[in-house]
Amino acid sequence: MFGKRSGKGYVRVLEGIEIKTIVHGQGTLMTEFRLTRDAALPEHAHEQEQTGYLLKGRIRLFIDGTSQVMTPGDSWMIPSNVQHRAEILEDSVALEVFSPCRSDYLKYVNAEDVRTTNPDSSGRIDTNVFKSEIRSSIPTSGRNKFGRIR
Repeated sequence: MFGKRSGKGYVRVLEGIEIKTIVHGQGTLMTEFRLTRDAALPEHAHEQEQTGYLLKGRIRLFIDGTSQVMTPGDSWMIPSNVQHRAEILEDSVALEVFSPCRSDYLKYVNAEDVRTTNPDSSGRIDTNVFKSEIRSSIPTSGRNKFGRIR
């Protein structure tokens, strides 16, 4: 799979927090977060290990009760099932990878930005195949009554 950078497809998940899943595979998923100054990511935990890299801005990250101010170029790793949260100190952009793949984040893929690596007989990559793969990989809980992705 190839991902192409675009400003399209970001989804607001909380006040001041937008997400877009960039690429994913069987075992990992990469997301980009756009974070607005004074926003807060509430404390939570999940089964996936989470690694991150701050591209822009400044955030205060809390992992298992310990805090650290992160600036561009800083990185972090949050173990599986460990409580964490963040305070956004400046408009920021973070890149994060989850392992295993977070199936609940597949709905944040912008299908126009990705291509599979299995070209058809003409040598072109068929993005419709990938769109179908995304839809079939999203659990029914992530779909509305018409089978569309929420």
